[in-house]
Amino acid sequence: MRYGFCTNLASPLTDAVDYGLLADIGKAGYDYVEFSLTMLERLSERQFDALRGELDRLRLGCDCCCNMFPKSLPIVGPEASPASIEPYLERIFSRAARIGTRKVVLGSAAARSLPGGFDPTRGRDQLTDLIVESLLPRCAGYGMTLIIEPIRRAACNFINTLAEAKDLADRVGSPLVSLIADTTHMLNAGETADHIGAYFPLLDHVHVSEPGRLLPGEEGFSPAVANILARLWEMGYDKTVSFETGPGSGDMEKALLLLKRTFA
Repeated sequence: MRYGFCTNLASPLTDAVDYGLLADIGKAGYDYVEFSLTMLERLSERQFDALRGELDRLRLGCDCCCNMFPKSLPIVGPEASPASIEPYLERIFSRAARIGTRKVVLGSAAARSLPGGFDPTRGRDQLTDLIVESLLPRCAGYGMTLIIEPIRRAACNFINTLAEAKDLADRVGSPLVSLIADTTHMLNAGETADHIGAYFPLLDHVHVSEPGRLLPGEEGFSPAVANILARLWEMGYDKTVSFETGPGSGDMEKALLLLKRTFA
């Protein structure tokens, strides 16, 4: 098992590295940091080289990256333009590879939301084409897996459940495509630990947070989150799991210890 911490919600910085947070992640004992791809893309080459040096110094990996597309690059709807995002994709995949990333999460709520009145079937076609024609060739070239993320309806109106994410993965039909179980999105969609069993063969990554995007407190995980984690443990999950929480959400070191005990 590899344990990580996402920076995309935990820091107010969206176009620069939060080195204070990065140091805290390393000090707390995590195996890797999970960066936002949109943040990595905004760094200058000098800034990116500095980040690589700091990861080496802290002995932190970057097994996974998330938040693939900014709102300014819609990937569904009438304004989606696959050809125009090719340079952006090459830049983010190249940078992710240079820091050792092996999994990239396709979440991107704002870029993935359907405009009012747009046909969801057409949206699925667009997303399928994007994955097959642009994302999978890069995943294959850089040795990465693409992970489809269901997102709660309050944040995105398209692909909200594990069932809908699996449908997209089935349409693509590639061994390089898998799913993520995110406790916040699952619980908002009414999904429980039982859904872990149903979709376990496709699960390749996990995001963990308590309601309100918090870390677990002294009393441990809430029952619903604990049940999801327990089911993952029972089924032998042994891949990557990241906390994805907001700033100042709790004790990072104690949360990691709780998580490790869950999977011990």
